[in-house]
Amino acid sequence: MHLIREGQFSVAKTFVEEAGDLNIPVALQDEFVEMYQILEAMKVRRDLDPAIAWARHKAPQLEQRGSNLEFDLCKLRFVWLFLKGDEGRKEAMEYARKEFKRFQEKHRKEVEKLICAFLFVPTLLQSPYGKPFMEPEKTWDDVAHSFTKEFCSLLGLSAESPLYIAATAGAIALPTLLKMTSIMKEKKTEWTSQNELPVCITELVFQSAS
Repeated sequence: MHLIREGQFSVAKTFVEEAGDLNIPVALQDEFVEMYQILEAMKVRRDLDPAIAWARHKAPQLEQRGSNLEFDLCKLRFVWLFLKGDEGRKEAMEYARKEFKRFQEKHRKEVEKLICAFLFVPTLLQSPYGKPFMEPEKTWDDVAHSFTKEFCSLLGLSAESPLYIAATAGAIALPTLLKMTSIMKEKKTEWTSQNELPVCITELVFQSAS
């Protein structure tokens, strides 16, 4: 499951062939194949169409979760067009007229701020409406992460692989425990109980997860 969730489909296939039947549903792997195809379109080709189409297809489920994914994707499309110069801004205006109507009720204020950007083109980044247009590459990463999170949530899974979280938590917590062990050896002290730790392991795990 970890290999499938990480998009390592050929490795996962070989693993299953050698390990035997692991009862991993084919349909679940197909879901992750679709997810990575959409992510590739976003990250490599800067194509948001597959992601937007998926979000609209899953709109009822996303609405139940209170998700803003579809709006975030459309907002990113608008910003990306806007930043392409004069021709891009014309396309952005047409895109806003066509797509933003569906978000007027829930995201009216944010839509208004996006449209006001047209009034401050020469000094947009210094204007009160420049924030959505700053660090566009980071915005792509954030939206891709949001997409992954929502996709996995609709499958009843966490955004990160449990194996990845466990390994990361251990890697971060272990140096602290080793340091404490070293200090205790120097001071010639011992733990008073087999189940006692000199630091709060729960706190370390939560820190690593964040």
